[in-house]
Amino acid sequence: MEKLIEMANLQYSNQGIAEIQKIPSRWLPIRNKRGEIVSAKIEEQSTVDFIGRYIDTPIAFDAKSVLHENKWYLRKLEPHQYEFLKKWSRGGLSFILLGFWATEEFFLLPFDYIQAKYIKWEKGGGASVKLTELKESFPVIKPGGRVVLDYLSVINAKTKLKEVALT
Repeated sequence: MEKLIEMANLQYSNQGIAEIQKIPSRWLPIRNKRGEIVSAKIEEQSTVDFIGRYIDTPIAFDAKSVLHENKWYLRKLEPHQYEFLKKWSRGGLSFILLGFWATEEFFLLPFDYIQAKYIKWEKGGGASVKLTELKESFPVIKPGGRVVLDYLSVINAKTKLKEVALT
């Protein structure tokens, strides 16, 4: 999914719409006794997958995907990612871009929505976000068109991301 987003971000940049960059993870090489790299592990957790600017607004988001199921589990959002998005939402837009590969449907989930779900989950509520409930509350983003995955069109449709319907 990240490659698809990176292609969209390049198209946004080429059209002068937005500048959004992938945030790389830092890797620590693991060497054998001869000093050859045999593997690698993540040295430190990154914040989120993407950070940038759309029009005058700073945005940060993480990309999540579901291969075969029709729901996404909140535990897939790491606590450090949740905290970063929470802090970022105070002065910019933060969200999760969630893709369901079985149906090729993508959703931009504003942090306010994620936070409400996360808080309910911590109090013993539902631990997942279902595809059916997303279809009822959020616009479906389909690949194709002028931009390969035009997720910013959801923000365009609203004056601010926070105005997207919350349930």
